[in-house]
Amino acid sequence: HIAEHNINKTICVPLGAAREDDELICSLSSKHGENLITNTFTALGVHFDNHASLKEISDQNYKNKVEKATSLVKTWNKRNLSLIGKNQIIKSLLLAQFTYIIIPMIRPSSSTMKAIDKLVFNFLWGGKTDKIKREIMARPREGGGFDLLLPKDFIIGLKVSLVSKLVNNSFSHLWKDIVTNLLRYPDFPNISIENALSASNKHGSFTQDLLNCYKEWKMRATEAGKGSIDHCIWDNSVINDIGSKFWNISLINKNIRYISDFIKEDVGEILTYNDFKNKWGLSNNEISPVE
Repeated sequence: HIAEHNINKTICVPLGAAREDDELICSLSSKHGENLITNTFTALGVHFDNHASLKEISDQNYKNKVEKATSLVKTWNKRNLSLIGKNQIIKSLLLAQFTYIIIPMIRPSSSTMKAIDKLVFNFLWGGKTDKIKREIMARPREGGGFDLLLPKDFIIGLKVSLVSKLVNNSFSHLWKDIVTNLLRYPDFPNISIENALSASNKHGSFTQDLLNCYKEWKMRATEAGKGSIDHCIWDNSVINDIGSKFWNISLINKNIRYISDFIKEDVGEILTYNDFKNKWGLSNNEISPVE
């Protein structure tokens, strides 16, 4: 029921199955006017469209933020800022324009990322060609860099901060429950996250995009540290020579999940069957040797 004296201040947004309920929409429109129903709306600064895909909604929101950041650049270009001053503006104002939409949306398209990069580096170098490689500029000052926050790193960093909440047992939120239930293994979120396994595996889904960000971050962190990545072995697409999904619920429940759990820490060799049993206190019923 909609109070008549508030009807001019009210809009109705069909959600879920109601979007296709023509009878309901026609009934509300005929009773309260066509302006009551809308399929586009803005909530907390984020633009939504009932008839658009998540990718289309994300692209539109990023486009809006690029336009706003471009206006900021025009304002700050009038000031004779040093590189240090411009770096602070990039971190505190330009990239900050995107913070709120990065979290609920998927990552921007490649064309939008190019637009963001162009905006940032044109501002930094006054519209001229880069004088120093971007990878060098992103290094910390003690490493010979400028401590510049690259847009792609900024976005992945925010996404990874969300992933950390999924595995934080002390963090409780409805958002966490929804995303966890969209993982391939809701009861084992770590396994799903480490191997980037969502329930649907759709590239354009929010959950899969989140997992892909974590996977990319982990690979980059490993390369930066010049170390080897510690893979989760369960349902790992790389382990495919056994003819089926690699899975052992007894070992999983004992928190045995990574390659390093099968390795002798002091010498880096694979544990023998007996050493593995002794290390983890396993019985013959839980694991048996392979002939």
